Amino acid sequence: MEPKDLIQALENSYRDFLNVATELSNLQNQNISVHPITNNQCKKTLQLIIEIQDEIFLLRLKKIIELENPYLPKLQIDQIKQRMVKVDLTYEQMIDIFKQLRQDLLAFLTSLPSEKWFRTGLHETEGHITFKEIVLRMIKKEREILSLLHQGCNSEDTIAQD
Repeated sequence: MEPKDLIQALENSYRDFLNVATELSNLQNQNISVHPITNNQCKKTLQLIIEIQDEIFLLRLKKIIELENPYLPKLQIDQIKQRMVKVDLTYEQMIDIFKQLRQDLLAFLTSLPSEKWFRTGLHETEGHITFKEIVLRMIKKEREILSLLHQGCNSEDTIAQD
């Protein structure tokens, strides 16, 4: 995939995230309840997407552009989840945060010359990895998570009328 295709895929993922979060927020605002376990899981998953995006953007992508072949530690998902426990965001707050993060990321990616997409970093467990590969993996992972969220948070058996 070309950089412009990857940027477009991130924009599509951005819209999908906003749609899922907005849909869940609207259900709550209309007094239509989502099963508490499902609602909690959906909120945690959406928040995890936000936290991971921030980690990838700050600790990986910017680092590869700013430094020559930097060391890229493995994402510590458990540590990210522990930080999340301390913060209970509303869907509206998540939407606002995600919008800002994604707009910053898209502006950053759009401003890069195409040769920067081939810069590399040294990943803790995978060895040398390109900037482009990190973006591609981010897109694939977001698609998987959003697909699961869309199915799980919107299926008829998880939504009940109050």
